[in-house]
Amino acid sequence: MRPISRLKVMSPALFNCQQPHAYIIMSSIKPSTERIPILNKKNFTEWELQVEAYLKQCDLINFIESNEANSLTENSPFRMWEAVKDHFTSKAITNQSLVYNEFLDLDFKGNDISAFIVDLTRHISSLKAVGLRIGIPKDFDLHENLLCENILKKVPTSLIHTREVLIQKRPLTLETIWDVLENRSRDNTTTSVKTEESSMKATSSKKKKVKCTNGTHNPDANHSESQCFELHPEEKEKYEQRWAG
Repeated sequence: MRPISRLKVMSPALFNCQQPHAYIIMSSIKPSTERIPILNKKNFTEWELQVEAYLKQCDLINFIESNEANSLTENSPFRMWEAVKDHFTSKAITNQSLVYNEFLDLDFKGNDISAFIVDLTRHISSLKAVGLRIGIPKDFDLHENLLCENILKKVPTSLIHTREVLIQKRPLTLETIWDVLENRSRDNTTTSVKTEESSMKATSSKKKKVKCTNGTHNPDANHSESQCFELHPEEKEKYEQRWAG
C-alpha cells in the first residue's frame, strides 16, 4: 500500500475523479465540514462516518462506493478511499487497546468531581471514536482482542523477544498467546536443564581434581584409602614403574 502521506486524506480533492463536474460540485456546494475532525491514529471511525456523511450531502458518495472497472485508475477516489480504510483498519485493534488502557489508567484526582467528569467524558469519547461500542454484549462478555492486548501489556520488557513475537502476530487471540508463551516456556526449561547439566559436570570435574596430600587421605577423593598413594607410597612406586616399563 502506498504511504499514507500521498493519500491527502484531509483534502476534499481526494475525491476528485478527474471529472470537471465533480470538482465544480465540490467547490461550489459547501455543506458543513466543521464536524469532520482532523484525522489521527485514534479517530478513524468517527472521521470515516463524518466524511461519508459529507459526501452524501454533496451527492458524491458514489465516487468512493463505485467499483466499476473503468473507474479504477491508480488515483481514483475508490482506490484511494480503500487504501485509507486498509491503512487505518489494520491498526484498529491496536488503537482500541491503546485508548482502552488509557481509560483503565484514569484516576480520580483528589476530590475534584468536576475535573473527573471532564476526564471521564473525554475518555468515553475517545473509546467511541476508535469504534468501541459501549453496552452489554449478547454473545460474549469480554472482547478477546482487548483482553489479549492487556495480557501483552503485562509481559515485562525483560522478555523483549517474547513481546516482539506477540506484537508481530497482532491481532492477537488467546490461542496465539498460549502458543507463544508455552513455546518460550519450553525453551527456558531446556536452557535451565542444560545449565544444570553443565553445573553438575563442572562439580564432577572439580571432584576429580581433589588430591590427597601430606600423607593423609582426602575423603572427597575418587579413590579409597587402600588405593591412596599418600597412605601407601610403595603402591605409587609400583604404579609408576609399571607405566614406565
